[in-house]
Amino acid sequence: MSVEPRVSVVVAVYNAGEYLEVLVGSLLAQSLAPGEFEVIFVDDGSTDGSGDRVEALAAAHPHMRAIHIPNSGWPGRPRNIGVDAARGRYVYFVDHDDWIAPEALERLADRADRNDADVVIGKEVAHGSFGVPLIQFARSIDDEPFPSDVLVALLTPHKLFRRSMLVERGIRFPEGRRRLEDHHFVIQAYFAARRISILADYPCYHWIERREKANATHLRIDPVGYYANMREILDIVDANTEPGDARDHLYAHWFRGKTLHKLRGPRWFASTLSRDARRLLDEVRHITADRFGPAIDRHVGLRYRIVASAVRSHNDALLATHARFTQGIGLDIGVRSIEPGPWRLDLDVDLALHGPDGVPLQFERRNGVTSWLPPVEFEDTAVGPGDLVVDDAELERTALNVLARHRGTWVTFHTSLPFGLKVSADGLMHAAGSARLAIDLATLAAGGPLPDGTWDLFVQFECCGWRGSRRIPGLEMSTAATQGLPTRPYVTSAGTLALVVEGSAAPRLTGPPEPAAPINPPLTSTDRLRRTARRLPRPVRRVGRAFLDLRPGR
Repeated sequence: MSVEPRVSVVVAVYNAGEYLEVLVGSLLAQSLAPGEFEVIFVDDGSTDGSGDRVEALAAAHPHMRAIHIPNSGWPGRPRNIGVDAARGRYVYFVDHDDWIAPEALERLADRADRNDADVVIGKEVAHGSFGVPLIQFARSIDDEPFPSDVLVALLTPHKLFRRSMLVERGIRFPEGRRRLEDHHFVIQAYFAARRISILADYPCYHWIERREKANATHLRIDPVGYYANMREILDIVDANTEPGDARDHLYAHWFRGKTLHKLRGPRWFASTLSRDARRLLDEVRHITADRFGPAIDRHVGLRYRIVASAVRSHNDALLATHARFTQGIGLDIGVRSIEPGPWRLDLDVDLALHGPDGVPLQFERRNGVTSWLPPVEFEDTAVGPGDLVVDDAELERTALNVLARHRGTWVTFHTSLPFGLKVSADGLMHAAGSARLAIDLATLAAGGPLPDGTWDLFVQFECCGWRGSRRIPGLEMSTAATQGLPTRPYVTSAGTLALVVEGSAAPRLTGPPEPAAPINPPLTSTDRLRRTARRLPRPVRRVGRAFLDLRPGR
């Protein structure tokens, strides 16, 4: 291509197998013309034929290229090589086992051009056990200043980056077997960017969890190496911020999500920890002592402040009790009434976020100080009163979210609704109460209407770091109440609430593309050697008095 493409899509490929075909199908279906984007496949020494497949794609499609390198063992090096080879105004990273929506590249590039943005974050969709933080895609934003909770909520590299910024600032992925390499790259880009935009109303990127969980994300971590890599990211933060509250708030992202959050689940219930659990806990204690001082605790929420206290005081009993308690957090919801309307749905519900004993979380205000009242099992853990204090701002952040998930595509939109803690006659506050859920379906999709299709409805309730989610129960409605509406609620066979949308002005959502048709016959390693040989001069080599003819086919 003689004209500079708008976007260079960089795909690190290693033993992608059948997953590669769905990605290729999505690339071939892009609304952006082939001359306006290029695809650079960097084969990281595949052994399953993926290298031959991308070579065949490059031969068949002028806007695709294939680069082959010896296996590096991790995506950092192939991604860097892809950036070095890129010619586009922007670079977009896609993993070989994921896929992108038909208008993804065009919409991302248009948004970057319109806003003169150095980074554009397109809405991501998770298929499987992964989750996408709601905060990042609540609405589209033309210029989100960094640092911000919105931007650090999701540090995957599946974003559009201005190539000149990456090159001029020397922003690269760390190479070799590295953890958190995505964070390392994205945080550098955030600090370097003049403007960062978020495209929340169109689902651009679809993560697919591989059935065999063979990708790098699922490999068991080495705690020593993991936290050594995290220290390098914190060094980047230090180099770009001054000591103080703003830096502490940014540090809290890794302290909460990548350190304290790992100390959850059944592995921590035992009175004697396994060797792997002990190794992890030791490293958590080391990095907490080295990099996460007590000043950061105020930024992580009550749930994680209790874990931080257990880590610092070597209180394994508190750690185990808290892990058991958190594992048993649940959400009860009862629906008293449903009132459907054109592009509107009003629900009267009763909610309770509770512990394993079924009792809602309780808080007490005494002498101007509000504290959580833990259940009786915490009595023998030596948890300090100061560890249970909650400031008013944290309680005010109690979040009630209504989520709509599209069947077939897993695209999820949400809205946040106000909710106040229930105050009982004895003055205690409870994470429970009645609420009127007034859902505006005309703006639920990041400010726009829900697209056509069937949507399952969920509620998510979060208080002080503990969270419960579940499907909204259904309630029978008369046919007359929903007849003729463009948004029709109904009760599923499982007794939950769903919604059918027809006639929406929003772009129609599409499921996974058809896998790319194979190029017959597929290239093998031998085929590729022969093809290369045909492009070479026909040499002869003298052996003694005779000549050995090396021309193909002889």
